[in-house]
Amino acid sequence: MVLVFIGRGGGHPANNVFAIGCMVAIAICVIYLFVKDRSSKDWENGEIPKSFKPTQQNLMEIYISAACAVIARDTERLYHKFGMVNTYLLANFRNEYYNFSESYKFSLKHIVKIDSLAAWCNTNLNESQKAQLLNFLVELSVNDGYFTDDEKMYIHVLTEKLHLNFDHIKEEFKKHYYDEEKKTEPRTYSSKQRFFKVLGLPETATPEEIKVAYRRLAKLTHPDRFMNETPQVQENMKRKFQEIQEAYEQISGN
Repeated sequence: MVLVFIGRGGGHPANNVFAIGCMVAIAICVIYLFVKDRSSKDWENGEIPKSFKPTQQNLMEIYISAACAVIARDTERLYHKFGMVNTYLLANFRNEYYNFSESYKFSLKHIVKIDSLAAWCNTNLNESQKAQLLNFLVELSVNDGYFTDDEKMYIHVLTEKLHLNFDHIKEEFKKHYYDEEKKTEPRTYSSKQRFFKVLGLPETATPEEIKVAYRRLAKLTHPDRFMNETPQVQENMKRKFQEIQEAYEQISGN
């Protein structure tokens, strides 16, 4: 209908120009709303839109999304962690205005998928920038004095998917990995305790909590997610996946 109207012409040139301008403006608005809606649905599905450019404001949103993915793994200390996120963002994104609270609520409700986060970072960030994000997440995990196995597993998988390694982690944070290794030596824990540690759970966990933890960790470390990674990464994650399966089977009696 728009094309017929314009094609018939015959009116004053100025009116035609105005009409065309209106139609173009409407078309732009429709396209914008379509793209915005599509991007919103991507985010709601835990996917970072491919059109999401690496601007400073968008990078800050990536930091918030990644932070919420970590915070979701230790909600008992949620408020302490958000305080640290606020401090970090204000110090490193001083020229950006942002509604932190709204972004936090959305990102906690729609946790970004680790594959999507890694893919966006690998496409848009250099090695130094990826290492900076990784260290931010490690600091967020250990800053409250705890480094849960669930947090540690997430950081480990993300490190692999960002094509980084242990050497990219700052020395001040590495000791937390070493301390954890010392704490989890076989002679320190009974078999039952070790199985609960693998799932990041206390021995008082309910059957439902055990099932939820298992499903979350099994999904995170499933070998199918690492088919395009190096053989070493594939083998490493296969071993992690098997440890999680064994722990769940031993605890649940399956």
